[in-house]
Parts: sequence; structure tokens; C-alpha cells
Amino acid sequence: MKKRYLFTAAGVQQWLTDLYGSSQQVIDDEVDYILHDFVAWLIERFDLDEAQQDYLDTIDDSLLDHWSELICFAVLHGLPITLEKPAETPAVRSTKLVLTREQTSNGAPTLQRGSRKGNEGTVTGDLTFTIVYA
Repeated sequence: MKKRYLFTAAGVQQWLTDLYGSSQQVIDDEVDYILHDFVAWLIERFDLDEAQQDYLDTIDDSLLDHWSELICFAVLHGLPITLEKPAETPAVRSTKLVLTREQTSNGAPTLQRGSRKGNEGTVTGDLTFTIVYA
């Protein structure tokens, strides 16, 4: 995939629609990119402004790794991923929080290392990223 999407709820949905409509090889390549260089993938895949790119540099690597694994799990199982964020960034902000909510049909966390589509039965659920300013 070479297309860049808006970093909005609609942009994330369009990315998923395009990705899920692609071949398994394209999906696997996207997952590999996400896992191996999450920040580069975000910058290449979504239209981030300079402040958003700078913010990525402040996030702990272990959290970035966790997010990349959550996204990959959702993608490999064809699950919905949602971005919830304000339409506009507040002019004055003190703290930016990025929250995740992952839910499967049985209420368990979605992250299961080594999971591949078809290996563990059907997985249902969703992944939501919520950006808030406090």
C-alpha cells in the first residue's frame, strides 16, 4: 500500500476498507511494516502534521510497541479499528492523552502474541484509539 490517508476517523476507516479489500499478501506486508517500524508506518500511511510527528518522539517505545501489536492483531483478524479525536486541536493544551480500548467477544483483551488468521478460530471484537486533551 502506498496511499496516504487523513489522520481522522474517516481516514482510518478508509485505510481499513482499502486494506481489507486487498490480497492477503498486501495485508501481511502492512502488518510487517507496522510491527517493524510503527512510527515510520504512521508517518507514511497517515497525513500527520509536524506537531503530531514531534509528539510521536515523546512516546515511550514500549507503548508504541504495544499499540503496533494491537493494530496488527486487529488487522490479522479483520477487526474494526476506530479513531476518536476532536475535529480540531485545542489552541491551548496542557496534556494530550491517547487511550486504547480493545474488546473481544468474550471481553478478553485482544492482544495474543503469535496469533494468525485461521489459527485460533474466529475472533470478534474491536480496537478504539481515543485522543483527548486535558
